[in-house]
Amino acid sequence: NIKTVTFNTLDKTASIAGFAATRGALLDLIKNLESTNMFEKLESPISNIFERTNINFGLSATLNLKNLLNIHTHP
Repeated sequence: NIKTVTFNTLDKTASIAGFAATRGALLDLIKNLESTNMFEKLESPISNIFERTNINFGLSATLNLKNLLNIHTHP
């Protein structure tokens, strides 16, 4: 579950925080986020996968503004 998303428009980044019940669920979420093409880069610290269950995670992303604008203007 994603709990918070914070955007920084000046440096075109986003911070994503949330909770995953399992490591597999977290890896699936990361894969799904990467497949959206909303991000040029999505980083997950290695500490995110130390635990097998009940994972509070944080992700850092560089936004792909071109794709985000296309999503917004072409529903």
